[in-house]
Amino acid sequence: MGAVDREALTAVDAEKARQNGRDKAYACIGSHDQRMGHFQAGMTKREAMATAAMQGLVSGLTTQFTADDVASLAVNVTDALLERLAYKE
Repeated sequence: MGAVDREALTAVDAEKARQNGRDKAYACIGSHDQRMGHFQAGMTKREAMATAAMQGLVSGLTTQFTADDVASLAVNVTDALLERLAYKE
């Protein structure tokens, strides 16, 4: 498994990656939504994944990076993971 071939990434795969990132990370089963039976609140999967990536990056820093640099890298890593998960080989 290598890097995602951006040219092979179909529009469907790209939309699947975007939608997966917009889905809520912590769904709760309950009666708040009678139609679906689920109540979702809080962070999206993309936000939760970027938070985890940022924590990992910050914990291993040995040189000085700006917060903006670390945040940008965390988002880039997250988006690459979402694309990889959506990619059909």
